[in-house]
Amino acid sequence: MGLVADVLAEDPNNAEAYILSAYVHADTADYEQALEACHHALAINPLLPVARYILGIIYQRQGDLVRAVSELKKTIYIDAEFALAHLNLANIYKTQRKWDQASREYENALRALYKSPEGAWTEFLGGFKADLLVKTCERSLVECRKAMGAA
Repeated sequence: MGLVADVLAEDPNNAEAYILSAYVHADTADYEQALEACHHALAINPLLPVARYILGIIYQRQGDLVRAVSELKKTIYIDAEFALAHLNLANIYKTQRKWDQASREYENALRALYKSPEGAWTEFLGGFKADLLVKTCERSLVECRKAMGAA
């Protein structure tokens, strides 16, 4: 974090440095610092999909699904091809048994994966390949459709 701190000391309005800080803190489960860094980045530029996505994931991990859904929807509003935001939103809906909404978001995730396979969201793959995400979406979509048919 020394380099990020140096950048922020030199340029306190560097939103990208705050995002990097948020990412590092979130990755180490230091959610308080990650939230603070996201909010600093968004104070500089409220239309940063990556900052919104990180907020959504933090809220999801903390069990605050209302805020998670809100931030993931904002991510998608800013960047409709942010595949991981669609996927995470679909997963939340699936756990809530909102099959129709989950299906729609899995379909949106698939469209985003095909339309923008190298989007900003790819930095959050953590070594996974996009084709694994496609298979995950397709499998989950089948599960949701079966559940909708059984309901």
